Amino acid sequence: MSEILITNSVTILIALIAGMVALHQVKLNVISAARVKWVEDLRETLSLYISEIEIATNARLDLIDERKGKSGKELEDVLDKFYNPYLNASKEVQKLQSKILLYLDSENTQHKKIEELLHLNSILVHKTPGDNRHEIRKNISEIVKISKSIFKVEWKKSKGLFKT
Repeated sequence: MSEILITNSVTILIALIAGMVALHQVKLNVISAARVKWVEDLRETLSLYISEIEIATNARLDLIDERKGKSGKELEDVLDKFYNPYLNASKEVQKLQSKILLYLDSENTQHKKIEELLHLNSILVHKTPGDNRHEIRKNISEIVKISKSIFKVEWKKSKGLFKT
């Protein structure tokens, strides 16, 4: 009788340990998958932001160039043609910037630096007079550099957690 009890107890113990290991592995896989999705979503949003801020900056400069020396009906025509593309691109930049900010952790120094660069770009894209493309592109380059560093760390974490 005690031999059967010991055998059954050992079997139950092994099953419990196997279940706990499986549960832990599932949890790690879920965390890893969420991390991969976060990286992919942030990367996609950043790339959209980069192209849209370029569009907004160029649209602003076109507007400024075209309205020089114009008044009355001529100025209205220029505004009709160039203001809406600038406004639409600016709205899209703002939307994407907000989305990026929601992906970031303000307590992380690299994330905080991206937040600061985004804020600076939101000022530069509308700042007059002058062409701020160089400063914006410099900030974008820094955002890309920092993002690559963040992504590299996150991919390593995901690979370390994801076991097949």
